[in-house]
Amino acid sequence: MIVAEATFGRRVAVRRDEILERLARDGRVEVGELARALGVTEETIRRDLRALEDRRLLRRAHGGAISLVADETLAHPPSDGLEAAAAAVAGLISDGDAVYLGAGRGCEAVAVLLARRRGISLVVGSAPVARAAMLANPAVQLHTIGGTVQADGALSGMWAREQLAGLVMDFSVVEAEGLAPDGQLLASDPERAGVQAAAIAAARTVVVLAGPDSLKGSGHAKFAQLAEVDHIVTGPGLPGDDLDRLREADVDVIFTDSGPES
Repeated sequence: MIVAEATFGRRVAVRRDEILERLARDGRVEVGELARALGVTEETIRRDLRALEDRRLLRRAHGGAISLVADETLAHPPSDGLEAAAAAVAGLISDGDAVYLGAGRGCEAVAVLLARRRGISLVVGSAPVARAAMLANPAVQLHTIGGTVQADGALSGMWAREQLAGLVMDFSVVEAEGLAPDGQLLASDPERAGVQAAAIAAARTVVVLAGPDSLKGSGHAKFAQLAEVDHIVTGPGLPGDDLDRLREADVDVIFTDSGPES
C-alpha cells in the first residue's frame, strides 16, 4: 500500500512538473490540451491546476491557466477574454517567425506569450509592449521602432513609419478601435493610424485584435481596408452586421470563448 501511494505521488509530481514546464515555455496552458498530452482526464488536470494555484505557481483562467510572470509583466492584470485572445493570436504564429506587435493591452499579452517561444523575433511599436516582452524573457530577440512616444507608450511619427517601411515581417498584429461603415478599420488618432498602416504594408500576414465593443469604438482615423486583413480575433457578442461585413471581405474571424463559428 505504501509503495502504491509513493508511485502515485511520483506520477502526480511528474505530471505537475510537466504542466509547469509547458507554462514556463508558452505562458498559458489549456485543460483539454494538457489532458490529451499527459493521458489523463480533464478533471485530473483541473485538480492539478488548483493544487498548483494553491502553491502560487500559476493563476487559473478560463479553460486553463496563465503564468504568474505573465500577470506581473502587464500594467493591468489581463481579463480572461484578453488572455484567450492573446492565446489565439500566438497559436497562429510559428517558432522562428518575425512578428510586429503594435500598441495596446492585447499586444502586451501577446508579447508575453511570444517572448517565451523559440527563435521568434519581435519588433514592437510600444514601450509597454517592449517591457512586457523583456520581463517575460530577458533573452528575447526584441527590436523597437523609433518615433515619438505617445501618452500610452505607443510609438508614432515619421521615424516609426520609415523604420517599418524597411522591414519585411511574417506577421503584424495590431489593435482596432472601430469599424467604419465602408469597411475601414479605425485607430484612435492619425499618428497611430499611420504607423499601423505601415505595419500592415510590411507584413505577409495581418492579424487584428478587436473585441466586439472595439469595433463600435470611438476611433476616427482609418488605417486599413478589411481586404488587407487576414485574421481578426474577437470575442462573443459581435453584432451580426459587423460579422457579415467581415465575412464578405473574406477575413478569417477567430472567436474566443463561445462566439459563432467562423
